[in-house]
Amino acid sequence: DCACFNLDTPDFSLAEETKKDLDEFSQMWGLYEEWHQGFMEKAQQDWITFRSKTYMFEEFLFTWQDRLRKLEQPSTMSVKLQTEVDKYKCMLPVLKYVRGEHLSQDHWLDMFRLLGLPRGTTLEKLTFSDLLSVANTIVEKTLELKDLNNRAQGEVTIRESLRELELWGAAAAFNLTEYTDSNKCSLKLIKDWKDIVNQVDIQTQKLENFSNTVFTQVSLWEARLLNLDEYLLNLNAIQRRWVYLEPIFGRGGLPREEARFKRVDEDFRCFVVLRFVITSHQKFFTILDQLQRCQKSLNEFLEEKRAAFPRFYFIGDDDLLEILGQATNPLVIQSHLKKLFGGIHSVVFDEQCQHILAMCSLEGEVIQLRQSVRISSLVEDWLSELSAQMKETLKQLLYECVSAGKKGEVDPSRYPSQILCLAEQIQFTEDVERALEQQNLQQFELNLTAKLEHYTTVDTSSVDCADNESGILQLKLKALILDVIHNISVVKQLSQAGVTSPDSWAWRKQLRFYMDPDKRCIIHMVDAQFSYTYEYQVELDLNSGVFITLNPAGKGYGGRQKLPDNLKQLFRPVAMSRPDNELIAEVILYSEGFKHGDVLGHKLVAIFNLARELLTPQQHYDWGLRALKTVLKACGNLLQEEKRSQQKNKDVFSGVDFTNLDDHILVHALEEAYKEGQLELIPSQNDFVVETSVVGTVFNGLSHLNAVTERGQFIVGLLRGLGGNVNFKTRQEFAKEVMQLAGLEGQQVVLLLEDYQFMHSSFLEMINSLLSSGIQQNLHIVLIMDCSNSKFTVNCESNPALYRKCSVQWMEGWSESSMKKVSNKGNLRKQLEKAYHIEGC
Repeated sequence: DCACFNLDTPDFSLAEETKKDLDEFSQMWGLYEEWHQGFMEKAQQDWITFRSKTYMFEEFLFTWQDRLRKLEQPSTMSVKLQTEVDKYKCMLPVLKYVRGEHLSQDHWLDMFRLLGLPRGTTLEKLTFSDLLSVANTIVEKTLELKDLNNRAQGEVTIRESLRELELWGAAAAFNLTEYTDSNKCSLKLIKDWKDIVNQVDIQTQKLENFSNTVFTQVSLWEARLLNLDEYLLNLNAIQRRWVYLEPIFGRGGLPREEARFKRVDEDFRCFVVLRFVITSHQKFFTILDQLQRCQKSLNEFLEEKRAAFPRFYFIGDDDLLEILGQATNPLVIQSHLKKLFGGIHSVVFDEQCQHILAMCSLEGEVIQLRQSVRISSLVEDWLSELSAQMKETLKQLLYECVSAGKKGEVDPSRYPSQILCLAEQIQFTEDVERALEQQNLQQFELNLTAKLEHYTTVDTSSVDCADNESGILQLKLKALILDVIHNISVVKQLSQAGVTSPDSWAWRKQLRFYMDPDKRCIIHMVDAQFSYTYEYQVELDLNSGVFITLNPAGKGYGGRQKLPDNLKQLFRPVAMSRPDNELIAEVILYSEGFKHGDVLGHKLVAIFNLARELLTPQQHYDWGLRALKTVLKACGNLLQEEKRSQQKNKDVFSGVDFTNLDDHILVHALEEAYKEGQLELIPSQNDFVVETSVVGTVFNGLSHLNAVTERGQFIVGLLRGLGGNVNFKTRQEFAKEVMQLAGLEGQQVVLLLEDYQFMHSSFLEMINSLLSSGIQQNLHIVLIMDCSNSKFTVNCESNPALYRKCSVQWMEGWSESSMKKVSNKGNLRKQLEKAYHIEGC
């Protein structure tokens, strides 16, 4: 335009600078306006709503930080905004401490004072802008805010626990059960005692820095629960004592304390039916003290009765009170007599149940009393009379039995087992001393042996009488056999010692029985002399009346523990000899009626000893004396059954023909015992049991490989005596049989070889040739050997096939089904620890 009018162009540089400045300021303040608008949009929100959306403010800050960072040229406003962003970014991690989800009203006031917010600020009016205004303070007070939140969190847990405790306190109730007292009246008693105090752990609530209100509530509940705990303990003790004493005093068991108990009984009944509420500890203590006084009087009363009749110490207070309260009730008398008397299991009353006519043992023996015992209310008096009549009756029967024995007219059915054995001992003592005086001890030993043989051949099962009487006669016979065996051993000791006089030490140290002119049985041992008491009860020295049972303490005996070292020092140690299992087995087998008890006892003990040594310990295995006696008892039962059935040649196992009844019964009893122990016996065609091995029973002679012919079954060979005692022809036949079974017939054959067989060179060559043949797939050899044997390695290396094909792993390379079949057929367990080692080929 200026050119058209020939005018000079004006200078607009100042205006352009002004415009540029205006644009810059407009852009700068526009940036601030945008920041301020977004900032205020979030700052003006109330804090209760926005505290769960703080992530939006965090995103807002990071967005502006990126935006400011991308500006081409920083300005004063951008620097200011960057400062604001950095300030609020420092506050972001601390915002979680001012959210206040767990803060109570008091905690909010503490936080407002801590941050310096204006007076009158409340949570409902609090905005995000208020917190942003004190951002620097929030950052500075981070630790104080964190501590405030921790205390608030802890008190939240406490408030919740207190709330739950208040709800429980309002709804808690006792579980009651119906109780019928001695007067047939019904009463509600507490059934389940709950420990209420454990509902709240008071100690964890009494933390420091709690608010005064919370601490006051905790203290209040602590006092309540402590009182409740004391009330419950006292009430529990009162109810237990009342339930114990009420039946006794209710039926007038202790008249002198009846008035005291009646007062306590009324208070207790009124309390349990809520006629009144006990609000003081003293009332509880008073009731409990009165019940304890009643209990003390009762104990003194029972002690008086026990002092009058000491056998009452054998029973508890409840049984004694029942006897005292029902002294004339026949049913009560029968139920408690076996606890008071060792030999009396029951008694026989007359028709009116007023007198006791006879006494009966547990086995069924009945002994008529010489004089009947009258039953009265004074129970200790008539029980003492019964004890005296029992001893007097046995004393008279002993004199009659000894007199009849001298005439050879003893009737076993007339006398009890105790008297028969005692008369036998008296006669034995007299006969021994006569034999010593006449120098005829060897002939007397032959007489005793003949008597033992006679007793063992007596067949009580064929006696024409009732089964009960037959069983009693069998028990009497067993007892006599045991005594005769002991007497024979005593006579043998005297013979070996060369005794020629009754005054010799070898005879005087024995337990001897005599009958004096006053018809009393006297016991002698060395210089000591005792009167026979006819029962187990003896006089004890009150100065040394503390004893400890000698039962072993271990895992197999429940409830038994070893004594502490400080108690062991108070007692004198006693050395105990190990029981002779062979002797025990021999004696019991003889008493059961076996003719060759010594031979069978040796065989049976050998079986148990080898089983204990060779088999891996298992929970269901028991090879001790207890299991041995179980088998011995089974042998006796089977012998009686065989005698009754008159089938002495019965075939117990499939394919077995026993001609010896003793061996037959022993094998049968072992079979039953092994089945209980999850083991089985292996049958044999023509050999008897002699001892055991890994898989069951081992027999004399050759293997029974031909006993099992069914195709597909496993054949377990137990080889004994195949070392140097077998000629070349026998080994060839055996090898031929094994090759036929394992090779041609394709059966799985298992050979169990013992150490001495393996060590023999000729037998080793035979096994080596078998392994070198083409039947290794079906032939499996298990070697049982002592790994400490120095010849083991040499013999293995000299037989390449045996050396290469053996490995230390147990049955390595066998299939699972094969191992199960072997386990089922031969009972091959995870066994042989200790001194033995297994090699599988």
